[in-house]
Amino acid sequence: MNEAHITITGWVAAEPRYAVTANGTPFLSLRVGCTPRRYDRQTGQWQDIETLFLTVNCWRNLADNVNASE
Repeated sequence: MNEAHITITGWVAAEPRYAVTANGTPFLSLRVGCTPRRYDRQTGQWQDIETLFLTVNCWRNLADNVNASE
């Protein structure tokens, strides 16, 4: 399986949930929201586009680092 690397810009939309699995693996889950905007040349104003919400799951060292950065 190929991994896809992406960059997300947005805000944390819900309290991150940190846990450790039964075998001792750190895990963190959080929701990220992003509302794109576009400029309407006819009205001269910015318009919000529908907000996209994503669930981000972090494992192992990344989970620990994200949890410590709150």
